[in-house]
Amino acid sequence: ILNIIGLFSTFLTGLVGVLQLPSEYIAYKEAAVPLLIGLAIVISLKTPYPLVKKLFYNDTLLDMDKINSILDEKGQHKRVEKVLDISTYMIGASFLLSSVLNFTLAKLIVTSPAGTEAFNVELGKLTALSYPLIALPSTLVMFLALWYMISQLKKITSLSFEDLLSPQLKEK
Repeated sequence: ILNIIGLFSTFLTGLVGVLQLPSEYIAYKEAAVPLLIGLAIVISLKTPYPLVKKLFYNDTLLDMDKINSILDEKGQHKRVEKVLDISTYMIGASFLLSSVLNFTLAKLIVTSPAGTEAFNVELGKLTALSYPLIALPSTLVMFLALWYMISQLKKITSLSFEDLLSPQLKEK
């Protein structure tokens, strides 16, 4: 799905250039993509398959049998659900941060009319600057969310990080 979103985003950028739409549309497009992803992550909490559970709280990464056994014993399933909800909001917030940073950077950099050589140069500059100025801060917030989830799991279960890991990961 993320590949499709990326392809669609690239298509929209090309469309702005080819149709010579106002260059400010780039800022809206740059903000819309991460905003939609962040909203989808938060909305997934209301579905049977919250994204954080699918991606990080699963038996591929964690020893779910061991964790669930301890949670059953301690009656802490609801506490872990709250931790997963908070982690989901934190990951959603990382995409909101990305959206705001994308919009701001695009408004500052892409100012030339679409379809011009200057417009293309500005798009290149936007792409080059987006990694250090947008991807790194957003990734940091995402890592903080994962760190929070793991640290809370360690606290709730009294397991070490290594003991939380799935047996398949321990073998590697």
